Amino acid sequence: MIDRQAYGSPETGGWMELIEKAPAKINLSLDALYRHDDGEHEWQMVMTSVDLADYVMISPHRSIQVSTDSGFLPEDPRNLAYKAALALQRHANIRQGARIHIEKHIPVAAGLGGGSSDAAAVLRGLNSLWQLGYSRSQLARIGLSVDSDVPYCVYSETALVTGRGDVVTPLGSLPNFWVVLAKPRVSVSTPTILNAIDY
Repeated sequence: MIDRQAYGSPETGGWMELIEKAPAKINLSLDALYRHDDGEHEWQMVMTSVDLADYVMISPHRSIQVSTDSGFLPEDPRNLAYKAALALQRHANIRQGARIHIEKHIPVAAGLGGGSSDAAAVLRGLNSLWQLGYSRSQLARIGLSVDSDVPYCVYSETALVTGRGDVVTPLGSLPNFWVVLAKPRVSVSTPTILNAIDY
């Protein structure tokens, strides 16, 4: 279950701010099976989410605005959270905007899915703020156009992820356990790793 706090009520037009938790994800197993003709990979992965998380604050605004407390991330359409907001806006064919602020705790370029989880949190939060009524599976399909990890992050529970990241099969809860996450000083982007895979 995703932690959420909301202040105000959409029924009364009194929305002030909604806060979505965006947990980091780890791969318990990861197999890249082959590369499709369009360059996308075929995956078979077991993923789970951990307590380490970003927090995404969302409030009404006339346009899409994204800010972060990190000096490493863009605050324009290159940001996955921004892309997610635009994708949902286009899919719903609406003009509402939102002010989105991301409080970063997940290391950048660490393979922990921080950007994808932020994007998924934006989809969930805006679905509520804009009262769209989309299901998680609908949000996951929209999220696939943003990044292949977003569909999993919409669910953020232990799952088998296959296909291009679009097939998410929940596996049930794991028992509580500790995980040691070590982030070296060197950062390597996911596209760099994926482009280095030699089938």
